Amino acid sequence: MDSIYLPSGYVDVDKLLAPKIFTKIFFIGPRGSGKSYGILKNLTVDHPDVPGFYIRTTKTELENLFDPELFPWGDLNMDYELQYTISKRNKDLAMVTPNPGSDKIICLCGALSTISNVRGMNARKYKYIFYDEFIPEKHVRKMRAQGEAVKQMYETLNRNRELQGEDPMRLILAANSNDINNDVLVEYGLIDEVIKMREKDIELKDFPERRLRVVYPMHSPIAALKAQTAGYKNESGSYNDMALGNQFVHFYDGNIKSLNLKDFNPVCRIGPLGIYRSKTSRRIYISSFLGAQFPDSFEMTDYELARFRLKYHKLQMAYYKQKIVFESAALEIKFINLWNK
Repeated sequence: MDSIYLPSGYVDVDKLLAPKIFTKIFFIGPRGSGKSYGILKNLTVDHPDVPGFYIRTTKTELENLFDPELFPWGDLNMDYELQYTISKRNKDLAMVTPNPGSDKIICLCGALSTISNVRGMNARKYKYIFYDEFIPEKHVRKMRAQGEAVKQMYETLNRNRELQGEDPMRLILAANSNDINNDVLVEYGLIDEVIKMREKDIELKDFPERRLRVVYPMHSPIAALKAQTAGYKNESGSYNDMALGNQFVHFYDGNIKSLNLKDFNPVCRIGPLGIYRSKTSRRIYISSFLGAQFPDSFEMTDYELARFRLKYHKLQMAYYKQKIVFESAALEIKFINLWNK
């Protein structure tokens, strides 16, 4: 694959969605690069007879879809002379139809926070899930266990299709690069991968063994043109880096090193984190290696987290004093989240 862009400068969504091997595709791009528009065009305009799910994080976001100015299909309606409309299906789901009088479902719309309420439905005729804006802006309150909720949603809707000889649902996720500390990226083990893509200037990375693809545009021609518009010209700062260059506003900046565990003694394990103390100094090292004999071990339940925080509260102060080294950025983010759950 040569370029991820169309001649117009927008992300070439059709090409990026084409390989059916990928059942999970993450689009993390700058504002206005055509992510959501291109995905919705591919899924619903180009394939109106293949229904799926359109997901937002909260019920408030779902309700906002009924505002004509916030309706995601509004631009598509104008550009292709369509009449797609949204209406209530039940208290938890809405539906998009070709026109107000139609009973043909183009897609069902739901909120991740309430999708568990539809577990009893037969979703086999729905072929994809498009989760839009899965990375919230920094000022928006984060959903607890968002990554786990995504996996549960996929399991709920996908069920046992492959065991029955059917293709699995496709999970497509799109967002702006707002916050690297996102629970969905953490849950899918993509924090370190996205950071490497940024550092090595890689815009597309495939994980065939996981049937997963990450699209991370950093050189959008559209962004170059937008930089000359009134809203961005002669401005600088982290917001412009995100909106134009796909730089995470809250990009990781921590103390990452790979250290020899022979120089450390095991202190405790908390979930996927092994915590070690230097034999010669007060430095702490957090690693993914869990094979040591830890004096203390805690699971990721509310009760066990409370026990861990009570006994090892000084670790939080050690972190802010920059006395903790992490094996990877993902581990640092998981450590930070221990105190926020």
